[in-house]
Amino acid sequence: MMKCVYRAALGAASMFAITAAMSAQAQQTPAQQARVEQGDIYTDIVVTAQRREERLVDVPASIVAISGEQLARAGVNGMEDLTRQAPGVIINKTGAYLQPTVRGIGASVQGGGAESNVAIYVDGVYVASQTGAMFDLANLESVQILKGPQGTLFGRNATGGAILITTRDPGYDLSGQINASYGRFNEYKLSAYLTTGLTDTLAIDMSAYYRASDGFVRDLRTDALRGEQSSLDLRSKLLFEPTEDVKFVLSGSHNETNDPSGLNYTSLNGNTVGRNFPNALPVATDRRHVSQELPTRIDTNTDAVSLNGSVKFDFATLNLISGYRTEVDYIETDLDSSYAPASFATYDQFNDSFSQEINFTSPAGKDFSWVVGVFYYWNAAGSKSWNLNGRPFYKARITSDSISGFADGTYDLGRISVIAGLRYSSEKRHFKRGVPGAAFTVDTSATFNSWTPRFGLRYDVGDRSNIYATFSKGFKSGLYNISSPSIIPVRPEKIDAYEIGFKSASRTLDFNAAAYFYNYKDIQVTAYDYTSGVSRLFNAAQAEVYGLEMDAAWRPAANFDARAAISYTHAAFTNFPGAPAFTPSPTFSNGTPCPDRNCGNVQSLVDASGNQMLRAPELTLSAAANYRIPLDNGGEVAFGVRPYWSSKINYSFQERIQQPSYFTLDADISWSLNDQVRLTLWGRNLTNAKFALSRSESSARDAIAWAQPASYGIAGSYKF
Repeated sequence: MMKCVYRAALGAASMFAITAAMSAQAQQTPAQQARVEQGDIYTDIVVTAQRREERLVDVPASIVAISGEQLARAGVNGMEDLTRQAPGVIINKTGAYLQPTVRGIGASVQGGGAESNVAIYVDGVYVASQTGAMFDLANLESVQILKGPQGTLFGRNATGGAILITTRDPGYDLSGQINASYGRFNEYKLSAYLTTGLTDTLAIDMSAYYRASDGFVRDLRTDALRGEQSSLDLRSKLLFEPTEDVKFVLSGSHNETNDPSGLNYTSLNGNTVGRNFPNALPVATDRRHVSQELPTRIDTNTDAVSLNGSVKFDFATLNLISGYRTEVDYIETDLDSSYAPASFATYDQFNDSFSQEINFTSPAGKDFSWVVGVFYYWNAAGSKSWNLNGRPFYKARITSDSISGFADGTYDLGRISVIAGLRYSSEKRHFKRGVPGAAFTVDTSATFNSWTPRFGLRYDVGDRSNIYATFSKGFKSGLYNISSPSIIPVRPEKIDAYEIGFKSASRTLDFNAAAYFYNYKDIQVTAYDYTSGVSRLFNAAQAEVYGLEMDAAWRPAANFDARAAISYTHAAFTNFPGAPAFTPSPTFSNGTPCPDRNCGNVQSLVDASGNQMLRAPELTLSAAANYRIPLDNGGEVAFGVRPYWSSKINYSFQERIQQPSYFTLDADISWSLNDQVRLTLWGRNLTNAKFALSRSESSARDAIAWAQPASYGIAGSYKF
């Protein structure tokens, strides 16, 4: 009954917000309308969420679109920094793995062959590896975050959403940019970009980015640094445009990332199984120290090459997207957060993938806009040698062969548009497992198929405002447990999603609102037993997700703009018997009482039905304001502030491990001498909030990897 009342209230709130926005738009004064229509030129935000270029306001979906310039001003380094840019989106570093969560939908499964529920694409090429996704965001044109399942157009395991990262393409005029930044914790960033034309039809660019930091974490015993990080990104593109209708972009990149921050776990309340061993103390519990028997490492090396081509015909545009990525990782991790040799692992990972997409998109300006295509994907991932406590434990390899076909279209019937799409996916998983140095003892395979449609209606209230309603399905492939010799895979995840929304855009005000409801089935979850080295991988029964989002951007004057966004998400397991739970052990391993119950955990099974899903805060809010003061010499002084708040975040099925609510504030002051030179004073997390990159529980410990404390510094850029 309460759920019905809440949904009714949710719908009423949505309609109230829509009515208010429509009223505000309709009540513009003649002077305001004249300024919009005759004065300033409004530039529509263009996105590719439906595999074709469209105005953001016309796309019947919730999308966060952020330009590269906005990301640079916000001081965004890595993927996890996108959390503060998009309410309803949480991007955590969980150990050596990046795990995005959108509207409560995110993966808890880690390891070779395990992929995220939120698909990540770089220049149209799918990034499968959760470790390889922990790259810095450099040389960007834009980032688009698509909320909700993308089962039809971006069908590769996108039950939660998709993140589309677009890097800059070359230009024909000689130009470039140099950036430098230095900040607290001895963090410095250097980047350079250069582009030029080689002929009338050929252009090239080159970019280099390097970041290094001491981090903020030190060893509790020796005071030695344990948070040192570095990232190197090299990229080059070759643009070939022999005619106005033909375009090809060849891209190559190399990335090296050494960032142990996701594995620098401190034990919560000192709870660690290491207390059962001599010489384990002291145990670090604050965010500036760790206690580990070996320094943690996450070394990732990735090479990628891609080819994006488009050829325009009278009836359609042919688009070709080819990509190959190869990744090698080496990881050393302490698993008990103490100096005892209780539990630690060293292992390699590999992840190679190839993808090919061919699609046709309709010409712009027609009543019927459509896209039809096929997508092939191959991936091989795993570990050649996974070692637990200094002993070889397993080697494993999972290969995936996937092919899908899709079609999607929108037919405009005056003010009403009808939307329909369908994708068929078929994937074969092949699993091999054995002991390092010996033959594979497990060799098995399974095939998973799925139809994922979407349907919708859009009603145009005006030229830049509409109401829409959509239904879509999402699918995440079944998976084998790489740490176990079991030959039985988990079933695919499936999600049914309903969304209604309103969008409006004008010169002075953009407003968007959306309400949604998800029915989420066969959720893949993992529980870790670091004593045995085996994780339990299985399907949780079912969950229900519903919520409301609103965002607005206001531009009252040429020198001032502001935005604000709010996201409410109710994400709960509706039926989850047999959920793995960890509780502090009352005794040491020898049976004597453990006074503070902080000597490791005991695993049991509980009924988690009704509990909050992982990494799904109920409420998140963000805002930003920018004010610019023009100078007589053509330069300007600019001020920017970006507050962010999140309610508590759950990290365990029984709701025992949680991140309390927190508030951060980022800000900057910049001085532009002219269009070429800019100096900036910046600050991140100026509230010095104590929050987590991730929290977790296992048989060995309760753990937290802390996010960086307050930081500040100076940056400069030069364009030519």
